[in-house]
Amino acid sequence: MSRWRRAVASGTMGRGGGMDGEGQGTRGVAGDGAAVAEAPPGSRAVSPGTAPQDMLEDIFARQARFDAELARLRGLDYDMATWVQKEVLALVAELGELLDEVNFKWWKNARPVNREAVREELADILHFFVSACLKCGFSAREIYEAYLAKNEENFRRQRGLSARDGYAAAEAVG
Repeated sequence: MSRWRRAVASGTMGRGGGMDGEGQGTRGVAGDGAAVAEAPPGSRAVSPGTAPQDMLEDIFARQARFDAELARLRGLDYDMATWVQKEVLALVAELGELLDEVNFKWWKNARPVNREAVREELADILHFFVSACLKCGFSAREIYEAYLAKNEENFRRQRGLSARDGYAAAEAVG
């Protein structure tokens, strides 16, 4: 039985918990150790004006509950590598659906972009992305911190302050 499946079976997934970096379940807590409130499916667990970090924690908690129920109901038991492969394939499929919504086929007559359909595809992409994060054992906090570090590096690159080749502003003007 995979570590993720054991966490599901033991009840450490699906109650706002996740997998820590060692593959151990975290019972009913967010990535930063704060308790996650149980919310009925479909309800708003966070109120308008809630900090974005709290919203990300809520998304991860909801996805963990969904993933646990899906695995239980469908008898899914894969190792982490197989889970990630499946999540990436689902992401690729959803990205293709998003492309369809924004007229990427230049050889066809364009139609008005349906903003609601775009939002739905982006939400689907987020579902599979968060699920992949959970299957790899990453918490919302870890992904948030990785995003902040990468965002800072991206700004450094665009300002020509990165140690990486190819990003100096003088190189871009040519």
